[in-house]
Order: sequence, then C-alpha cells, then structure tokens
Amino acid sequence: MSDKMQDSQRVEPHRLLLNELINEINTREIPYYARAQKFHYVAWHVAATLTFAASIVSAAFAALLNAEQFAGVGRTWLVVLPLIGAATAGAMRLYKFREKEALREDGRIEAVDILRNAKSLNASASDDASCKIAYHSIRARMDKLERDQHRRDIALRTDERVRLLNESDSRS
Repeated sequence: MSDKMQDSQRVEPHRLLLNELINEINTREIPYYARAQKFHYVAWHVAATLTFAASIVSAAFAALLNAEQFAGVGRTWLVVLPLIGAATAGAMRLYKFREKEALREDGRIEAVDILRNAKSLNASASDDASCKIAYHSIRARMDKLERDQHRRDIALRTDERVRLLNESDSRS
C-alpha cells in the first residue's frame, strides 16, 4: 500500500471529535435553546393576556352587575377574576418569562454562530493538528456560552442579580 493511500485511510481523531461536537451543537444545543425560548415566549404572552383580560373582564363585570346578580354568581366572579389576574401577574414576576425568553434567544443565536464557525473551521482544517485547535476553540466557546447562560439564569432567580450580571460582563 502506498503512503498516500495510508494517509487517506488514517483516521484523524480530532476531526472525529470536531464532527461529534458539531453534531451535538446541531442536534442538542440549538434545539434546546429554541424550545426554551419558544416556551418562555408563549408563557409570557399567555400570562400577560390572562392578566390583562382578567382585569378588563372583572371591571366590566362589576360595572354591569345589578344587585340581584351580585348576590348570586356575580360575587364569586368578582373574587375569581382578580385572583386569576393576580396569579398570572405573580407567575410572570416569579418565573420571569420575558427575561428567560431573551436569555435563551441570546443562547440560541450564539450557538448558531458557534455551529457556523465550527463548520467553517472543520472545512478548512487540513490535518489533525488544525482539527485539534478548531475543536478546542469551539469547545471553549460552548463552555463559555453554557457558563454564561447558567450565571445569567441564576441571576434572574436571586437578589444578587446586579452583582452576578456585572461579574459576567467583566469576564467577557
């Protein structure tokens, strides 16, 4: 067998690692960020709509009720509707749907950029050494993305939000 034949048949371990990483980003990371972003987007819109509708309907209901209707079911509705509004407003505040939607969309955008960069580096890599450099570069970017997403997610759930966000920005 000629040397040329052996070189073409030789497996480049870092190219394999880089291809696995590209596949992982494409099949696991990007879909996760897309699903999480969509969930929070829908949850925020549903909660905001319920809060708004419960407020409007309870005010209209109160204005249109007569004494007889109030004594019957009206009183119950005038308690239930504001409770729905308060519960959904509380859920919006507690779970921060809008902020998490933005956080996951930032993550999705960055993951797509990392994937494109990884594909470009893979295509231009001529040997195992360049694949190794590309693999470690892409792995470092994914690690930074995951840590940044985690830090920002924790910041949304804690009172130390400002400190953690500033700490994240100073590392960038």
